[in-house]
Amino acid sequence: MEITMDKCPIWQTPAKVDRLRKDAWRVDSPRTGGVYVISGTAFVTIGNYTPDQKELVTSWLVKQRMMGEHEPMIKSNLRHHINNRLQVHQRADNLLKYIDSQISEISGIFEFKLRSYGNPSIHDLSWKRFAEMQAWSESMKLGDIQYLLKALENRGRLVQIYSSVDASNFMITLDGHNYIAELSKQTVVNSMQAFVAMWFDASLNDAWNKGIEPAVIEAGYIPMRIDQEEYLTKIDDQIIAEIRRSKFLVADLTEGRKGARGSVYYEAGFAHGFNLPVIFTCREDSLNNVHFDVRQYPFIVWKEPEGIKARLSNRISAVIGDGPQKEKP
Repeated sequence: MEITMDKCPIWQTPAKVDRLRKDAWRVDSPRTGGVYVISGTAFVTIGNYTPDQKELVTSWLVKQRMMGEHEPMIKSNLRHHINNRLQVHQRADNLLKYIDSQISEISGIFEFKLRSYGNPSIHDLSWKRFAEMQAWSESMKLGDIQYLLKALENRGRLVQIYSSVDASNFMITLDGHNYIAELSKQTVVNSMQAFVAMWFDASLNDAWNKGIEPAVIEAGYIPMRIDQEEYLTKIDDQIIAEIRRSKFLVADLTEGRKGARGSVYYEAGFAHGFNLPVIFTCREDSLNNVHFDVRQYPFIVWKEPEGIKARLSNRISAVIGDGPQKEKP
């Protein structure tokens, strides 16, 4: 496979591409808003995506970085994690967030060059800013960005303090800063992912394969187990990032041979800290050993793996709501 070391594999725009290992590359691409990692399989196939699909991937990358994962990884199954394109007001919100990320003080000035980039270069800071604005706002052309900037002005979130034929300078208003603060409090309510925390031992393979995984899928969500994912960065950072991008967490507190699984309590605690719902399950013979500080929560208690599926699926639908992938009757 021939890899172009100075082109973004998604957009074929200027980028810095470094091999991490035989089947993975690290890409620093302004057109996708920053750095990402891509597997060899995805590298081969992603160039065939349509422009709309490329925009979806780009928005997914931007979203992951917003949620704390600095170098999100694109794998061949990414299609399962991307949703519909952003609505216009969301594109404007993202553009406002980008402008805020580029200024160092509340009265900072954001300069935007208005010119054609027929032969872009990664060393051209003006093109880099334009490409990053495209990435954050799902914009294919200059006119899209200008439209969104004008919408932000009309809403009182930006004010234009200078304009010429080749540049515009903007400042975020007080209302704009307040609005950004409100946006930062919002959780990821449209996530399709459910984080599953449990003891990763062969004795619970059936509980996963016959109970928890099919229950989450039946409810319309994508189950995610950290031990089944491949990461190239610190695992604790990845756990926190995956919990933050999930809609809810399933925590099975069945004990291992050496006692309670501290990591499961740790992950459930993080989810509670992020105001994410946690659904607790536990095998009957471990229930008496559950820590006292979580006993006030309702548990799905199971004896056999098959006993989890229907009860967990129903609990998810009742507490969280049916997921976007739930099959219609």
